[in-house]
Amino acid sequence: MTSLGKALVLINVLFSGMAAIWAFGLYYNNVDWTDKGPTANKPGGKMWERKVQIDTLQPGAVSIPRALDRARAFVWTQEQNLREDRTWYLAQVLHNETGAGDAREVERERNLPMLDPTNGNRPKLVDAKALDGKALLTAAGLDKEAREKNADVLREANHLAKLIKEDDDYTARLAGKDDDPGYLARIATEKARIRGLVEERERLQPFLTNIRAESDLVLRRRSELSGRLRELRLYLARVHKIQLPQDKDE
Repeated sequence: MTSLGKALVLINVLFSGMAAIWAFGLYYNNVDWTDKGPTANKPGGKMWERKVQIDTLQPGAVSIPRALDRARAFVWTQEQNLREDRTWYLAQVLHNETGAGDAREVERERNLPMLDPTNGNRPKLVDAKALDGKALLTAAGLDKEAREKNADVLREANHLAKLIKEDDDYTARLAGKDDDPGYLARIATEKARIRGLVEERERLQPFLTNIRAESDLVLRRRSELSGRLRELRLYLARVHKIQLPQDKDE
């Protein structure tokens, strides 16, 4: 019990010392939180310093709402301009995509876009030109032109396919197909037949010459015989009073 009492007394003495040190520090470093002004040997309180700061800043606080109103009006104007710019840019994009006529592009000077002061200092637009210097159509115009060109190409392709089919048919007719020998084979056959006829003609030419000569001889003899028959008919008619019928060939 004696030891416990001694320990408690020591703990009490230690706590008391710490409280005394803390109280001395508060007293030595005392902070005046009052609104009293400064004196000859003592500065003013903390509340007095805050009041002085408020009084100093109070004249400037009156202009803050007016500046805020001006800033709010400026921001509203800029947002309105931004909305109008967004609408204008969207209209130009829609024109270049779905509009009719020529496309538009930003006019440049020294690779910098030129501004149009009559249109809210937005980029100045001019008719777009292709690389060859011709007017550049919008995307819708280019799509329409491409469809027309594709239709022309398809029409020409169909016509070409028809011509190729006709050429194949003519080739088949010339070269032959299945049971048809073809024009080339027929021409070769006709040429061979003509050569055979020519050879046959050349072979028969001497016979024709002989037949022609014999025909001439027969005709001369027939003519002579007809003359003799006429003389005999005249003789019989004059001498013997006999009238013979006249031959149709005389």
